[in-house]
Amino acid sequence: MTSKLTREPITHDLKIYPEFFSAVCTGVKRAELRKNDRDYRVGDTLHLLETPRGSCHSTGEFINATITHIADVGEWMPGYVLLSIEREAMDRKAAMDSEPVAWGNGCDKTVPAALRYLAENERPFGGESRFNAAHLYQLAREIELMAEAPLYRHAQQPVVPDGLIAAVNRLLDSDGSRGCYSAIRCHDARAEVERLLAAAPQEVK
Repeated sequence: MTSKLTREPITHDLKIYPEFFSAVCTGVKRAELRKNDRDYRVGDTLHLLETPRGSCHSTGEFINATITHIADVGEWMPGYVLLSIEREAMDRKAAMDSEPVAWGNGCDKTVPAALRYLAENERPFGGESRFNAAHLYQLAREIELMAEAPLYRHAQQPVVPDGLIAAVNRLLDSDGSRGCYSAIRCHDARAEVERLLAAAPQEVK
């Protein structure tokens, strides 16, 4: 008799908006926040069908991804589940053999790169934030200088507001840049970045 606790992996057909579809294709988006209305299990396949907003019909484009982890997010988003995904091997090979799909990321490497990205790009979700671009560039350079010269303990250290690095990462983790979006967390993180930037010393020229 087959145990009710185990079953063979199954495939879930799911619609996905074009911008998120592109992000999955490029490997930027590695998680799906979905209503917990199915029996999702690790090892199951998500058959993601690119579907324009406001349409019931897919474009015909699709990608398959395997669920690698499942996180219960019901405490802060009741009725939803976060699925970590990995594109199937054939999809990864096809992606490497083809031209990359354009996706506004550019901020998933270092904090200085993230600060420059904030200075140069509109936010992909959650409205626009107008940061002081020159100040962001200054902070990015100061962080790089601190990393390049860790032994000069008695030299005057550039001042980076406490919590700014963590706040920038929280913003990038929640505004869609890294594949996940939460309106509430994005708003709170953006407000925190703006507060810290306003409090930071400005370069006098």
